[in-house]
Amino acid sequence: MISIIVSTYRKSYFDALLQSIRKTIGEIAFEVIPIENHGQYSISQAYNLGAEQAQYNLLCFVHEDVIFESSDWGKVLLRAFQTDADLGALGVAGGRKTQLPTGWGSGVRDWDSMYIHHGVDHLIHLKGDTTKINVLDGVLIVTPKTVWQEFRFDETVGGFHFYDIDYSLRVAQKYHLKLTEQLLICHFSQGNFGSQWIKSCLNYHRTHRALLTDLLVGRKETSQIRKFYYGGGQPGIRQASWWRKLQYVCALGIDFQTIKTAIRFLLKHG
Repeated sequence: MISIIVSTYRKSYFDALLQSIRKTIGEIAFEVIPIENHGQYSISQAYNLGAEQAQYNLLCFVHEDVIFESSDWGKVLLRAFQTDADLGALGVAGGRKTQLPTGWGSGVRDWDSMYIHHGVDHLIHLKGDTTKINVLDGVLIVTPKTVWQEFRFDETVGGFHFYDIDYSLRVAQKYHLKLTEQLLICHFSQGNFGSQWIKSCLNYHRTHRALLTDLLVGRKETSQIRKFYYGGGQPGIRQASWWRKLQYVCALGIDFQTIKTAIRFLLKHG
């Protein structure tokens, strides 16, 4: 009933993920479709390849550096889509994307939601207003195959960033998104928002401006978002090169409340 699609290049991580799936998914039919990917595919390409092979209608796209901790989570996913015909995609982390050049996380308390173990002992539980989410974090995205066939992952979104934002944003234009706290995963990476992420972010916002134009944000929230990103709220962003950080500040902007934070962001490394 569930096809689980993984872009993988580290056997030890994939083996641990596979073991945890078999142990926890519950008494339902499932298949795991690994797409071996040593850089020859973008995530969008790998996920489309996997989805094309899927025999079941519910697709679960998940990172390989994950283990599942909840029991019978397969039934949780099936029930979520069986009881909501307008549900386009489900995840464990998400928020409200704006036209500002950011990831799914905004740093605005009322917007961001997450229920994930980052490492065995670090449970992150953010509870924003999930009725207004329009993007999901790609660590885990569950979507019906019929919805994927309608939207697919955009293969012009290259590399390993923004495929999740793009897919969930487009799905959210017709269906709604949902987060669940009935499925707990342990994720062994918090992501890397360094130079490559900044480059991908600015490129995505330039090439997909039409999709983002109407995602307006007020002054108060704009300042909060700037403080979050300039303050190092995302892992690795302070390790980006000075040039990339300067480009990012020029794109995200500054105001009276964030001048000092932006300057520190530019000057501080690590």
